[in-house]
Amino acid sequence: MRKIFFILFVVPFFFACEKDEEPVKYKISAEAVSVKVGEHFLVKPTITPAIEVSDLVFESLNPKVFTVNSKGEVQGKLVSLGYLLISSKQLNAHAYVYVFVKPVMPTALTLDKQRLEIEKGKTATLKATISPANTTNKEIIWKTSDDNIATVENGSITAINEGECDIMATIDEIETVCKIKVIPNL
Repeated sequence: MRKIFFILFVVPFFFACEKDEEPVKYKISAEAVSVKVGEHFLVKPTITPAIEVSDLVFESLNPKVFTVNSKGEVQGKLVSLGYLLISSKQLNAHAYVYVFVKPVMPTALTLDKQRLEIEKGKTATLKATISPANTTNKEIIWKTSDDNIATVENGSITAINEGECDIMATIDEIETVCKIKVIPNL
């Protein structure tokens, strides 16, 4: 009878008390990325709990906005918001990371001439240089202070009548001026 009691009650109790260990669940995380167009940023993911991982894969879900290499180096391409997927088969885990690609703002705008004399009825051209060269917005707005004296379009100035006026070139709130003097035909 003891054998039957042992087999029926003790053995099942022993096996019921053994607990299967749950597999460790890993988490991949990374801070949101902010990078300018043309610039690079290295993404450094965090693995929780900490473990050495050899198979992290970085993938841009928006390759027109940014690219990423196998080491996690992001390069901005287009001003926008994109998503980076970081995954690992070893960990059976993945994470999505926001990638904000920001514009490169101009810091200076210069003209090749600060003063210019033009004969009435003639044309001249001003050349503008934007710094830095990789500025995202390269659209310069050209204006004249008096279109009865001279007009301007894309840096090309036409002298209308004798007199003086200013030609202004502006980009993202940076302005530079060329003083124009229209003289009689020689």
